[in-house]
Parts: sequence; structure tokens; C-alpha cells
Amino acid sequence: MRVTNSMMVNNMSYWVSQQADKLQDAQTAVGSGKKINKPSDDPGASGQILSDRVSLSQYGQYESNIAQAKTWIDASSATLNTVYSTLQNARNAVYSAGGTDPLVEPIPTVATSSITPKINLYSGKATSGTFSAKTNIYDSDLKAIPLTITFTKTAANTWSWAAAIPPAMGTIGSGGSGNVVFDAAGQLVAGADPTISFNLIGGATTPQVVTWDLYDAGATNGDLTQYASKSSIGDNAPNVAIGLLTNFYNQILTLANSQYASSYMYAGNLSDIMPFAKVEIDSAGVADNIVYDLASAATKADIQVINSAGVVVRNILGTSFVALPLHNTMAWNGLDNAGNPLPEGEYSFIVTASDATGSIAAYPRYRGDDGGKEVLTGVNERVVLNNNGKDIFSSILSNLSLAITAITNGESGAISMAGAALKDSLTELEAKQVELSNASVQLGSASTRVQLVSKNTSNRISDLELGSPEEAAIKLQAQQTNYQQVISVTANILKMPKLTDYI
Repeated sequence: MRVTNSMMVNNMSYWVSQQADKLQDAQTAVGSGKKINKPSDDPGASGQILSDRVSLSQYGQYESNIAQAKTWIDASSATLNTVYSTLQNARNAVYSAGGTDPLVEPIPTVATSSITPKINLYSGKATSGTFSAKTNIYDSDLKAIPLTITFTKTAANTWSWAAAIPPAMGTIGSGGSGNVVFDAAGQLVAGADPTISFNLIGGATTPQVVTWDLYDAGATNGDLTQYASKSSIGDNAPNVAIGLLTNFYNQILTLANSQYASSYMYAGNLSDIMPFAKVEIDSAGVADNIVYDLASAATKADIQVINSAGVVVRNILGTSFVALPLHNTMAWNGLDNAGNPLPEGEYSFIVTASDATGSIAAYPRYRGDDGGKEVLTGVNERVVLNNNGKDIFSSILSNLSLAITAITNGESGAISMAGAALKDSLTELEAKQVELSNASVQLGSASTRVQLVSKNTSNRISDLELGSPEEAAIKLQAQQTNYQQVISVTANILKMPKLTDYI
């Protein structure tokens, strides 16, 4: 094979170019501080670096998930703490209305100087039959003292009564018993208001004298009646309790519909749906169905639809004397009482249900689902947060509604049961708060783990990618020498004074 000058020139140019590329790589390594600047520098190490960078991106997403979940937990914890405090106040309000077994001290007002219980005694009660009415008085230290007034039927339209307080709190002094007489219409025959003296134990002012305003309700003397309906009690404390409980109910209902990052916190996976209470009319004038639950089957349910200004815009009367199921859905056409279409927006509603014996508790049905809020914290690792509003709030709203109904109906036994149910709701809520705390701990551990793995991965990338500046400088100097030698040798082989004149 004949080797021409042109072939020699081309061959020498190729090797010079190779050395020039290596020199450029060495210069880049010194300038960047990295020993791997392109895959060909070290294919195996480059593959590992690319894989590690993908992992770092995933770890960053896990950290973001955890940070968002922690913020959600903080918001949820604050919400549940408020619910707990409100529920405690509700429990106290039930106790003040005649319930028993208080969870904490009821809300104090002032030392009691008079009471005005509104009591009905069943006219059909047999002679010797009894009925006990419970209320509270407050001593000078503003401590609640349960007061029980027991009525015993002694003859037609005639009853005896006796007051009592817990022995551990004191005894009844003068004026603690008497008799009442009713006319044929069930109204009290006029008499003098009893004045009851309480001999208290525990450091409060004693004796404490309380007047029972029994006969000053006007011409009918209606504070104490004898009608042909079940015996019941209703005094100012229960009336105040109903107002308080209604406010507490609405507060908790609002909290159950809390939002976080424009999504409903307690609707499960259906975070775009308000989980409780309200209905919506869309831009086309189509209204949601009204969905609600009843504590027991009712014979009638009336619904008031209320706009954002608090104005009742539609009254929907239920069918009487037809037993309604516990879970109800009522269609609404989005029209007001005059038959005019209502504007787009959200509307609340109030259900008033009853049967032959009185009111039935009604409360909004949960409209979310049972899905938990899953937080991906690693490969096949996740923490589930409880955002199931039904699990958290439904029993609370149910028990509050039951308490309001029991006090409205004047059922002392039901009032005590409602108080116990609210105490159970507090216990259940404490468990939900513990769940949140445990989830926060899990997320903290997951965050620590992700940060450690991320740091190790970053260190591995650095070890593979970064070079020693001193070593890179030595390699650059050596490559510069090699380049100059190749140029010199090539020039000698081609017998050219200057190779740069030809390349």
C-alpha cells in the first residue's frame, strides 16, 4: 500500500485532534471542578449519577408531601381543638339544663336568688305517682349545685313537693317542701311563692335563700301546670341552654366544613364537595337535593331554606302522618316561596322533625366519602390522615341535635343521656386528636429518613462527579505537555518547520 503525504497529514491531524480534545477535557475539569462533565468521561459513573439525580427529585417530592401534610395537620389540630372546647361548653350547657354527671364545672353566672322552672305534671298520673324535675342553683362561689324537686300526687289535682340537693353539698333548711293545687283547666290555684333556704357546705355563703317564682307568671300562673301530656321541665336554664347549644351546633357545623388550600378538609376524597349542611344552586338554576338524617323515624319534617343573609327564602312542608326514614333526600327545585328562581349560590337549611310525642333530632347528612388523605413519604411508604368527616363529626352533630331536642321536649332522662353522649363524643374526639399527633410523629420520622437518604445520595453524586482541584491541575499540565509533544513529533515526521502552517 502506498502511503502518500496527504494520508500522513490526515493521520497526524487526527491524532493531534484527539490530544486537543483531551486537553480541552482537562481544561474543563479544572474550570468546573468536576471530573465528569459528560457521559463519555465515565459511562458507569454517569449512569449512577443520572439515577441518583432522579432519586433526589423523588426525595424532594416526598419532602414536599410531608411539609404539606404537616401544615394540614396543624390546621386540623387547631380545628379539632376548637371543636373540643366548643363541645365542652355544650356539655356544660346540657348539664345546666338538668343533665347529670358533669364533665367540668358549668358556665357560672351569678349566685342564684330566684328560680322559675316551667314544669308540667301529667294530669293522668295515678295517686302516689311521682315526677322529679332537675335544675341548678349557683352558690356565692359560682359553683353549680344540682337541685331536684320531687312531686308526688296525693289526690286529684293536688301534689306535694320536696326540694333536695346532694348531701355532700349541704341540706335544705326552711321552705323546702309544700303542696300545690290545680283547677280543672290544669292551672295553679293562686298561692304564695316558696322561699327555700339552703345550708351549704364548702365555704360558700350560707344559708343561701332562693325564691321559687311559682305564682307570678300572670293570670294563668303558667310556671307550673297539670296537663294531659307527659311530665316535663323547662325553665330559664334550659331555654338559655337551647340557645347556647344551637350556637355551638352552628359553630361546629362551620368547622366541619373547614377548607384548606381551597379544598374541604373533612370530605374524604371528595374535597370539592361541602361535607355537611348546605345546598347549592348552580349557574343553570339547578339545585342540590336536601339530604339529612333523623335520630328516629318521624311523622313530619318541615324544612326552611335560608340564604346567605339569613333570610328564609323557602318553606318546604313535609307530609304529616307518614313515617319518614332515618336517612332522607328531598328534591328542591331552587324556587322561593313565590315560585321565583333563586340566584346561584349556597343556601343553608334547617329541618324541624316531629312525631306524636314531640320533636325528633335532625342533622345534616355527610356528603363526602370514607377515603383517607394519603401522604406518599417514600417508595411504597405512606401515612394516612383521617379526613373522613362522617367519622369525626357526624356523631357530634347527632348528639348535639339530640341534646337540643331533649331539652326542647323537657325530658330530664333524655337530657342526662344527651349529656353522657356528648361526654362520649369528647372521648372520641380525644382519640382523633391522638391519631393526628401519631400521624405527625410518623411524618417527622419519615422526614428524617428522607433527609438522611437524600444527603447520602447527594454525597455519592459529589464523590462520583467532583474531582480534586490539585489532581485536575496536574492532569491538565500533563495533557498540555502531551499535546506539545504530539505537535513536535508530528512536525518532525512530516519534516515541516511548523505544523500549524498546515493544520
